[in-house]
Amino acid sequence: MSHPFRSRRLERFHLAVLGILLVALVLRVHGQNWDDGLYLHPDERFMAIGASERVHFPALNDLGSLLDPAHSPINPRRNDADGKAQSFAYGSLPLYVQGGVSWLVGGITGREYNDYAHLYLVGRPLSVLCDLLTLVFTMLLARRLFGRSAALIAGTLYAFAVLPIQLSHFFTVDVWLTCFVTAALYCALRFHDCPTLRRALLVGLPVGCAFATKASVPSLLAPLAVAFGWAIWHADDRRRALGMAAAAGVLALLVFTIFEPYALVRPTPFFGDIRTQARIVRGTWDVPFTRQFVGLTPGGYELRNLFAYAVGPTFLISGLLGIASGALRAWRTRARAVPLLIPLAWVLAYVPTLLITEARFLRYALPLIPMLALFAGGWLATWRPALSPRLAPVVVALTLSVTAVWALGFSNIYAHENPRLAASRWM
Repeated sequence: MSHPFRSRRLERFHLAVLGILLVALVLRVHGQNWDDGLYLHPDERFMAIGASERVHFPALNDLGSLLDPAHSPINPRRNDADGKAQSFAYGSLPLYVQGGVSWLVGGITGREYNDYAHLYLVGRPLSVLCDLLTLVFTMLLARRLFGRSAALIAGTLYAFAVLPIQLSHFFTVDVWLTCFVTAALYCALRFHDCPTLRRALLVGLPVGCAFATKASVPSLLAPLAVAFGWAIWHADDRRRALGMAAAAGVLALLVFTIFEPYALVRPTPFFGDIRTQARIVRGTWDVPFTRQFVGLTPGGYELRNLFAYAVGPTFLISGLLGIASGALRAWRTRARAVPLLIPLAWVLAYVPTLLITEARFLRYALPLIPMLALFAGGWLATWRPALSPRLAPVVVALTLSVTAVWALGFSNIYAHENPRLAASRWM
């Protein structure tokens, strides 16, 4: 009697997941060409210039050119006309993926998608795909840690989160990085559940992709240390456990090498760009586009904008309460707290990165949004107020409703002409 009932519950859960994904997809593709392909986002323009002018896959009879880092047609840091290495602030993985997909789609349709004017037609949908994968991994994390109800709540919150919706409209690295980080956390959690070589290698794959997308994610090593450290410490065969950790590291390095090949064979420009970006975000190098952040209170600016715009008040409050509740639960259970400590370690390691930076672009907070959704879903699904148990579903409904209103209010801007284009035509 119970088996068909469980099957129906599982079917309803999967239908709900599909519905959440469809809503998230609609919100992210609506208004994709709001700027008429003019690259009004400066970082997307920078990516488009790098992809169209510095990355050209050679013909089969010219593959030898790939072996010369200074002049390779796919090295975004190759030498310019003066013989100096060109600067590129990000990793080359998004450029290579976009180039490969553009070549494939162009071969099918007979159109050119790798030139500057049309590159966004592939780059932006790829950003949407990455963000939908982030949503999937967020729900998988929530289901593993807190159950199906938490997964549905977390998925709904992330689907309606304004900041991911906004950034999915651009071909920039933030959405890609968040996808790989969230995938790495989920794979690390599954490795903790059952430490095997296969699962260890699955951890190394998204880690290598994350560093090949944006090298400034050393915070990701903290949750990995929790997962692998626990496995090594409690393993009956520590040599085997160390071997699995080493295999994950080797695969991560291999993946990084595939998608960022010239960082190892010609490291000076790569690490020079990292130092330059570090000076900019710390404020030791004065550039015009970070002066707007001088004098802001660390953390206050991000919280104020997350509260008012980027996710909305109920999402942020429930997420912060969920993180606090998760930390308290981890403290109380201790020996059984490692699954919670893996995402908590990412939050605790990444937040200081935001606090010490002088460049307070809100997109830097995007890798924390899946964790806010995860812990908000866990708290809302398990919270049972002692005074009034009926209050819990009311709070859940209020949180989801307000977040949905925030998303619909933001998405409404795409129903009207871009004001910069309107102003240009008026002038």
